[in-house]
Amino acid sequence: MNDDILMKFANKAILRHNEYWSLPAGAIGVIQEAKSQGTPLFGFDGARIDDRFITPSQADSWDYTRISSSIADPYEHAVQFIQERQDTDLRFSVVLGESKEKSN
Repeated sequence: MNDDILMKFANKAILRHNEYWSLPAGAIGVIQEAKSQGTPLFGFDGARIDDRFITPSQADSWDYTRISSSIADPYEHAVQFIQERQDTDLRFSVVLGESKEKSN
């Protein structure tokens, strides 16, 4: 996970169980920043969050580590997928790998 990118957008997210949950615009910002820095996008989880519960939504989540060969550009796919949910009450937790710069 690349904490620098996530921290850049933390003020627009809810922190629950050590995960940052962003509204669609914030999640898209994280994804675009990850792409610009060459940070791998492993996927994202969609959920509805209230004062007491996180209710995951499998239908609004994506794991690029399992199906990366079928998605040419996971960053663009993720942005489009999340933009289509812009007017919902969903929040997204973006899962990143270590940037290429940090792993060298």
